Amino acid sequence: MPGKIFISCGQGNNEERQVANQIKIHLISQGYDPFVAVETQSIQDINTSIIGNLKTSDYYIFIDFARDRIGKKKGKSICKDSIFRGSLFTNQELAVAYVLEFKEVLYLQQENVNLEGIGKYLLSNAIQFKSKSDVPSLVEQAIVRKGWNPLYSRHLALGSPNYAGACQYCDHTGTYSDHIWHLPIKNLRYDTAAFDTVVRLNEIVHPNSNVIQSRDRYFLKWVSKINAYSATILPNDECNFDLFALDQLNNSLLRLHSEEDIRPRQPIINVPGNYILRYQIFSKGFPFLKFDIQLNLTGNFNTTKIVII
Repeated sequence: MPGKIFISCGQGNNEERQVANQIKIHLISQGYDPFVAVETQSIQDINTSIIGNLKTSDYYIFIDFARDRIGKKKGKSICKDSIFRGSLFTNQELAVAYVLEFKEVLYLQQENVNLEGIGKYLLSNAIQFKSKSDVPSLVEQAIVRKGWNPLYSRHLALGSPNYAGACQYCDHTGTYSDHIWHLPIKNLRYDTAAFDTVVRLNEIVHPNSNVIQSRDRYFLKWVSKINAYSATILPNDECNFDLFALDQLNNSLLRLHSEEDIRPRQPIINVPGNYILRYQIFSKGFPFLKFDIQLNLTGNFNTTKIVII
């Protein structure tokens, strides 16, 4: 997945929209996945479009265009060195981005825009520009200077589910004959380890569409580690965990390899059908990640299928 860049940029007229589009086209050519925030009017749009895309972005670019004149600099005439307010909408996005703790950010601000609120602290060293037409080249130069990489992600990333084989699985609850599937979790950052990474199955969507909290919501086991239910994933590295297991004698019984202490271990699914398994990943210093697995449980190991959706 290419690095996703959230572009917070006013688009109050054709010139501003052209600036946003030029930046977007350039970023795509460099291998990034840019998202240009468009002003929305409803709480629903803010939640699904703005906040949702901020949460899934890896980089953040803030471009503050001048809006209404609100005063003048001390000792200056009204027509010279006037002070303007910034874009209200982009400054709202700035506040959300601050809460989401972006590490890789780029701030640009038009000259004579007044610093207010959180901007007083975050924008004091922003790149200043006079003409809006200068912004695309300033963004391009700053990205090169900062060494941004389209392969970087501030999120943990998923690999592809893989069948690990049939084996005798032993843990604190007993011994089981299982077909086991693994899933790799990747840390694409180059400078930060993902400490205390844990995974759990939170919910199951059953064939009748009922959403049921998983009976076993304990942390899942990491591969090749004894009794390891949390992991440290080093920079540019990955670790596998046990996604789930099928009983070798009864391929309709699906179990988890978790830290749950019920003996013997009980299945979370025991009837064939099409299910959606909803997992959650938590790790220190990384955004919360959730993903879904579509499971076609046929009762026969050879025809059972899984895919990330």
